[in-house]
Amino acid sequence: MRTRLHLSRNEFAAPLSFAVFLFVLLGGAAAPKAKISFSTTGLRSIKFAGSELLKDGRPRLRYVVFEKQELNADGHRQYQFDKADVAKPRVSYSSRKKRLRYTYPWGTAEFVYTVKSGRLDVAVTLSNPHRSGRTLADFGLELMQWQFPAAPGGKLKGGGAIKCSLDNLAIIEAPYGQKKLVACAKTIYPPVYFGLDKATDREQRIYPVLVRGGV
Repeated sequence: MRTRLHLSRNEFAAPLSFAVFLFVLLGGAAAPKAKISFSTTGLRSIKFAGSELLKDGRPRLRYVVFEKQELNADGHRQYQFDKADVAKPRVSYSSRKKRLRYTYPWGTAEFVYTVKSGRLDVAVTLSNPHRSGRTLADFGLELMQWQFPAAPGGKLKGGGAIKCSLDNLAIIEAPYGQKKLVACAKTIYPPVYFGLDKATDREQRIYPVLVRGGV
């Protein structure tokens, strides 16, 4: 996952080049490419070497925090933080543009998908267009959920792996069987946390893919 983000007064725009890199660890025949497909409502499937790797393609905002700056009676700057309502957005999807949009009372969350040679890119933009004087200060976003044919090994082992992209690439590796999934988030400003949350099932095969601020 290659990521570039910028933060302005009313918009947290994150062109997230979300790349699902899949490898066969052992040599031999040429590795197959991931097969990515969409339905009339959004991302439907990510298949690799005969296995379905997508458990749920619907993004979910876990939280959004706004910041407002004011001067108190003494002329000192003070900050006020409040969480936005992220429940029950109005959902629309353009099959032609592969663009999914969630509309909230405070603004929008937009996801634009592009497939390049078996790689999936997702451009994400969180926007607060209302001139309320509030800045988007932080967010937590579940891009999708992955499911592996077998529990991945390496550093995951059910506990997930979250990395910070501050001054470095946030690279997540998930080896399973003789294959490996690698996702990378790259950003200059502002940095983000990126990775896989803890497994949600007893077999440790299902992992939410997370991006969040707060660095």
